Amino acid sequence: MKKGMPGKPWRCGSPRVACAVALLLPLARVAAGQPIPAVVVAQVRVQNSAPVTVYTGRGQAIQSVTFTARVQAFVEKIDFAEGGLVKPGQTLFERLRTAPEPATAPF
Repeated sequence: MKKGMPGKPWRCGSPRVACAVALLLPLARVAAGQPIPAVVVAQVRVQNSAPVTVYTGRGQAIQSVTFTARVQAFVEKIDFAEGGLVKPGQTLFERLRTAPEPATAPF
């Protein structure tokens, strides 16, 4: 068995065999009197490229607030966007109407 590198055999599908064939094939064509095929060469362009990384995941808020009502009332207007930033002193709800008292029948 022939060996290319110590401990590694030459196989037909190996990159070493493909590289050797690609380098020796033009020499075989010159020896047979055939013309060497033309090679297209392009100039190297330097350009900026930003790396793009895509992650799959799930986000979760670091802090959260739970509102608990101390009175029975109805909210007519909400002055903040859910998930948005809230500044200190910012009005969150407007026009609170108290709920009507449940009707009681005299007995």
